[in-house]
Amino acid sequence: QIMSTAQPYKVSRQLQGVPTHRLPLGNFPTPVQPWSFTVNKQNFNLLIKRDDLSEGAASGNKIRKLEFIIPEVFRNEHDWVVSIGGTQSNHCRAVSAVCARLGLRCAHVLRKDAQYREDRPTEGNLFFHKIFGTEIFLVSREEYIQKGSDQLLKEAGERLKQEFGAKNPFLLPVGGSTVHGLFGYVEMLNELEEQLKSSGERIDEIIFSCGSGGTATGLAVGKYLLPEDAILKNVKLTGYLACDSPEYFHEHVKEMLEAIGLHSEVKSEDLIRFVQAKGVGYAVNTEEELEVIRQIARSSGVLLDGSYTGKALNGFIKEGRPEGTKVLFIHTGGLFSLLGHDALVNTA
Repeated sequence: QIMSTAQPYKVSRQLQGVPTHRLPLGNFPTPVQPWSFTVNKQNFNLLIKRDDLSEGAASGNKIRKLEFIIPEVFRNEHDWVVSIGGTQSNHCRAVSAVCARLGLRCAHVLRKDAQYREDRPTEGNLFFHKIFGTEIFLVSREEYIQKGSDQLLKEAGERLKQEFGAKNPFLLPVGGSTVHGLFGYVEMLNELEEQLKSSGERIDEIIFSCGSGGTATGLAVGKYLLPEDAILKNVKLTGYLACDSPEYFHEHVKEMLEAIGLHSEVKSEDLIRFVQAKGVGYAVNTEEELEVIRQIARSSGVLLDGSYTGKALNGFIKEGRPEGTKVLFIHTGGLFSLLGHDALVNTA
């Protein structure tokens, strides 16, 4: 019954690994709006693509990926979806919400990050796992590093079979950054192209936060597949990193290009730029980063999170741009991770 609402999907040319269907889950197209804010008495005027408004509890960039991943779950008759991430993973929160909506059982392996507190088990995104009935398997950072995400996912799948009666769990990698998932942001770029055609706006650069590489890869592939006369064909793509390194993410894009058969035609470095913005560490904020989030909230009414979008804007402000550069920021969500984030208000 659910798959009856899925739409056949194809791209403009023959590629490997293209998903056959897209299941409408989000509220698209998301708005493109003028966005002015002030940080440290400096005024900024950008455009903002509001993917933070893509749904309710499942809002953010992940639901675009899930539109292409979930059909695979139903087609192969999986009864559970199990994924993995940090304790404040926006991806895992979106998966919990979508599974509840579609009648799928859900579980997550969550790594205890630096800000996780045993006495606050429903802080931020963790609340949604509780309310949606998701099974949670907590692991230490040390175990995560020792075993790796793939092994931990496999172990969780076996545990679901032994303890919860799961028959065929679907193992979904970190961030939903799969070959099928990347087409969510291929389609986002097509969506944005149509919006800019309608509005008459022109942009020089798209900036966004990068955490697992799926959004970045989708944008890079989407840009490459655009026709030569497209408005966004020569737009600059800049991903601000919440973790890892530019080399790591270029390698991820390369692997995805290989998976869809484009590796012999184009290099990651020709499509996208990555800038280190993780600061002192993933999901750990400096006072400078927190102050950027506060000032943007108070001067524009737009909320950024501490793990991804706040770090991206801090990185962008530090870099600066030549006067007249027209920049669009993709807001990839993360609002719910702010709930209970005392550091944002205690020193404000």
